[in-house]
Amino acid sequence: MNTGGGPSANYEQDKIFLGWKIGDQEEYEEFLDEKWQEYGELSVEARKAALREFQQHVRSKDSSDYEEFYLDQESAAVIFRAGKRGSGKTFFMRADSNRSSKGGVLNIIVDPAHEYYTNNFKGGVQNKFKNLRRNESPQRIDTKVLMPKPVKKARNQSELGDAGMQFTEVFKFSFSDLNPPDVEYLLMKDVNPSTKPARRQDLRAYVTELNSAIQDGGISSFNDCEDLADKMLHSGKFKYDQGPNKNRANEIKGILDKYKKWEFLGEGDSIGSRTDEYDGLAQLLQKYNSVVLCLADNDNIPGRLEIKQLYLAFFIKRLRSLKQAGKLDKKIQLMIDEAHRFLLSKDPDDESDAPPAHWQIRQVIKEDRDKGFRVSMSSQDIDDIPERNFLKQADHVFIPMAIDKDTRSDLLDLYDVSKHGDSMRDKWQTIFQGMSKHQWFYIEEMTRDWALIDPASPLAYHKTED
Repeated sequence: MNTGGGPSANYEQDKIFLGWKIGDQEEYEEFLDEKWQEYGELSVEARKAALREFQQHVRSKDSSDYEEFYLDQESAAVIFRAGKRGSGKTFFMRADSNRSSKGGVLNIIVDPAHEYYTNNFKGGVQNKFKNLRRNESPQRIDTKVLMPKPVKKARNQSELGDAGMQFTEVFKFSFSDLNPPDVEYLLMKDVNPSTKPARRQDLRAYVTELNSAIQDGGISSFNDCEDLADKMLHSGKFKYDQGPNKNRANEIKGILDKYKKWEFLGEGDSIGSRTDEYDGLAQLLQKYNSVVLCLADNDNIPGRLEIKQLYLAFFIKRLRSLKQAGKLDKKIQLMIDEAHRFLLSKDPDDESDAPPAHWQIRQVIKEDRDKGFRVSMSSQDIDDIPERNFLKQADHVFIPMAIDKDTRSDLLDLYDVSKHGDSMRDKWQTIFQGMSKHQWFYIEEMTRDWALIDPASPLAYHKTED
């Protein structure tokens, strides 16, 4: 356990200190070579003996012999951390974001539990968690928490209190943040082939008119959206109209009212607002290197509304547009804790078939890294994350010691680390048993090299469950 002290540490943007290497593939292969010579062949017995000696070597190694481990981020990598609840994912991600933000990288942290606000606590990481380099000291990381208005309303319903609100700003995005696929998703996500043609055509007509009005700046509230539905009804643009109460305009207003109740979108806050001369979000992102999007609503917002999904999508789109417009000159790391909450397990080929945040995260991974975007995801449910455009895009993979055998095997197979006969020799079970509970197995996807990592602690205070 390292305790800090000494000269101040240096922090870089493209070389992120994550902990210490306690063993790796090269060391294991040295033991394997020795046993090859001893046994005269690479038999099952020789391999098992090499594994046992490697395991003992890792367990008995003195911490002073650990090699510092840095993550290469020069090429804007994708990171994936697997693991069940309690495996230390959030602890590890906080440590990563603390150090990269110190290096000048803008960390956008998607927080499903309202816990990253403790970065601001003055004392830094608690003594019981402290595991720092010799030249590091516990410290606060200046962090701004952004909480969507619907999330704040949901938290008020559960009387969750005001913990961390001194570091938090409640905000709303506006209707100008909606693009045509968003509008279609809001109003037509339940429209399927069995939907009556008249309803499908009416909703399509309204979506088209609404998109045009948003682009022209004529929509700034849900009242404007409702007025548009009434105007289309009175001008005969809907096929379905059975009197004052049973008509398409009322159906549309019923859909809109569910979002209106949560104050989903609208004008009137400094962060979400923007003009030609001013962008509240841009100013905030230039000021802070650690910004949290808090989506901890205690599950009060109905899932069918996908409000949290949409807010994450809006946030990513605004980041992209600010980068493209030259209003944000930082490298960006998008950190998504519990990524499965925002992704479909089957990756659609068309944007219209994907939830908005799913598509935006995919676009960052596949297209935006040359703009300075990095992605760090974690999840306890890897079966709910698509392989081709998500898991298989990871450059750096971390698997916790505390993981079930089947999930571990699936990941080792997915990243082509496992070899024929490994299970017969109990290779990976033996290697993982050489680690302590909160250590991690690391895979560099390009080379298929692996190492065992003892993670450094966060610099900042780490919130734990009561």
